[in-house]
Amino acid sequence: MKPSRNACDNADAAIALMLEQPAMIKRPLLDDGKGHALLGFSSESYQQFITEVNS
Repeated sequence: MKPSRNACDNADAAIALMLEQPAMIKRPLLDDGKGHALLGFSSESYQQFITEVNS
């Protein structure tokens, strides 16, 4: 059975899904745990997000 995004509820399922669809790794979701998140990858966006989170 192929893993699906809806069934990705543990580390093993997440690993299987990323192995099947490696492009997902290039679209990470950063979450600061306080209700702010950043989806995707951009060096500039990462730096700004990290700076704001650490402020």
